[in-house]
Amino acid sequence: MERYDTTMRAARYLLGAGTIAVAMVATTAERASAETTACIGEVPTVCGHVFTEVGTGDNSYQGGEGTADVTVVLTDSAGNIVATSGSNPTSSGLCSDVLDPGCGYFSFDINEPGDYLVCIVLTGQSTDCREHSDAVHITGGTPGQFADFEIPSDAPPPPVWGSGTGTPGYWKNHSNAWPVNTIVIGDPAVKTWTFTKEQAIALLSKAVAGDKTYTIFASLVSAMLNVYGNANNPECIANEITDAHHWFSLYGGTVGVGSGVKAKSDAWVGGPTNTFKAAELIHTKMDDYNNGLLCAPHRN
Repeated sequence: MERYDTTMRAARYLLGAGTIAVAMVATTAERASAETTACIGEVPTVCGHVFTEVGTGDNSYQGGEGTADVTVVLTDSAGNIVATSGSNPTSSGLCSDVLDPGCGYFSFDINEPGDYLVCIVLTGQSTDCREHSDAVHITGGTPGQFADFEIPSDAPPPPVWGSGTGTPGYWKNHSNAWPVNTIVIGDPAVKTWTFTKEQAIALLSKAVAGDKTYTIFASLVSAMLNVYGNANNPECIANEITDAHHWFSLYGGTVGVGSGVKAKSDAWVGGPTNTFKAAELIHTKMDDYNNGLLCAPHRN
């Protein structure tokens, strides 16, 4: 998903001085169409595009990149559907009530204050936006909000290659296999924490005890070590690593790991007070990667 107001792009891994970190760059993209420009400061409280990147663009919507056969859903914080694309008059429609290729524009009017979610629903998917990792939190009654959604093309999945990934159990028990002596977590633009290898291993060995920051720390550190030095294909997990770093900057408190995030909290499972993404979904993807289920094999 790309958002026009602020997009967080994963940059290359910083591989220096025995430290792992992730660089994130905040950018402001151009409003690429007359429909989007018309939404700024006007009645629609949220608008955007649903598109598939074509050619060598920058992964943001460009004219002619609309996507058809997609439903945009607006729900309240409890998961109740408020409107769907084309459901006038609540929605102003999607290019004559249809997501036409080359257009893909949508806008919703939400006059009632409160927390809402907007998401895209493909055939067979749940209409509960709380179950979609790329759902966007919006505020009813606030004009000029944007939520652009990129639909992946039918390109083949990334190839599986690498020397093999390790799980948290592997990395905490094989300190001699660590390629670095220091770990940095967090979004450099917001807040970061630095841990020595010994401190990180101690955290990997610590019982969760109802605090999910330990859970996602374990999957994040393992994923960072697995992609270090291009030892394993990072293509399918780079976004999740970046998201995990940003999530820590939002919910890590003063300590980073051990801030007391509960399993049923909005920060972990998603909800109205979560202004970013559900950490559980980010963790699950990284855990799959660390277990050799995605674009890199598992260690023998």
